[in-house]
Amino acid sequence: MAKRRQFYQLSPVCYRVSLWKEGLRKSLADRRSGFRAAELRQEESLPVIVKSHRSPVLRRLEGVDMALQQSKRANLALAAGCIDGVVIRPVGDYGPHPPDSQRKMRPETAGGDDTMNLEDSVRALLVQACGTQRVLQPGADLLEEELLDSLAFIELLEGLEDLGITLQPTRIPKDRFRTVDSILALVREYAG
Repeated sequence: MAKRRQFYQLSPVCYRVSLWKEGLRKSLADRRSGFRAAELRQEESLPVIVKSHRSPVLRRLEGVDMALQQSKRANLALAAGCIDGVVIRPVGDYGPHPPDSQRKMRPETAGGDDTMNLEDSVRALLVQACGTQRVLQPGADLLEEELLDSLAFIELLEGLEDLGITLQPTRIPKDRFRTVDSILALVREYAG
């Protein structure tokens, strides 16, 4: 039996309609959640670099076709052109965050436990990489719900490297990246 084709596969017009629908759906979800994206653009560079990151874009990884690495380079070039010059302020541009005075600190983090600080850093990294707080919902399946897509996955791996944790994704079953808890267990395993 032939596999049923998706609406966007029917014609170029259907594809454009699907893109428009997904954009509208994302805009409505952002509006409902209170998310506000950065809009301010600035042509000249800022005077101080607070954080920079360099890693090789093309990597020879076991079991990964280099054509995928070439596609990654093309996608990163497209994305960089779209975000170049965007000014992101510390508060408000990442979505709804309560003021520090309203944040509830768990007892485990109050004592400065390094494991909890690492876990909090990984949670923040996941929210940043996936672009939504939904990743933190209990039982959220990051792969099934397509919250952790390929670009978010790359950003997660690079962020983990910044934290001193290097993972070989081709040697780790993808189910280890399915939930926040499974990712935290993986990080604890590689960090300890």
